[in-house]
Amino acid sequence: VLKSYSGIDVQEFEGAGAAGGIGAGLLALCKAELVSGFNMLSDITNLSHAIASSDLIISGEGKIDASSFQGKVVGGISKLAEEWNKPLVLVCGSVDIETYNLRQQHIPIFSMMTYARDLDDAIANAEEYLVKCCELMAEYIRGKWMV
Repeated sequence: VLKSYSGIDVQEFEGAGAAGGIGAGLLALCKAELVSGFNMLSDITNLSHAIASSDLIISGEGKIDASSFQGKVVGGISKLAEEWNKPLVLVCGSVDIETYNLRQQHIPIFSMMTYARDLDDAIANAEEYLVKCCELMAEYIRGKWMV
C-alpha cells in the first residue's frame, strides 16, 4: 500500500519496521530520513566522551537477549565501552540464557530473575529484586575492580 501510494519500498530500509512500523510510514508519507536512535542520542549527549572519562559503565534493559546487541542502547553502549576499553556491567529484569552464555565471558550480567520465582513475581516485587540485584552487582564491582 505504501509503495503504491508513495513509490517508496520501505522494505529496503533497515529498521523501518521497528516501533510498530512508524518509521516505514514516516519514510513513505513524510519523506523522513531514518537514522539510528542510539547514534542520534549518543551524538546529542556526547556519550562517547562520557564513557571515555568514566571508570566503569553500568547499563541494562528489561530483557537482555541477542537483539540487545543489534542496534539497541545496550549494544551501542557495549561498543563504546569496548572502543574506550572500559569495563561494562549490565543489569536487567531477565536475560535469555543463550545470550547470557555468549556474553557472560566478556560482560557481567545481573538479572532480577535470579531472585524471582517467575515473571509475575518479578513484576510484583520489582523494587526488592532490583535492590538485591544491584547489591550483588556492587559486591562484584568491589571484588573485581576495587581490590
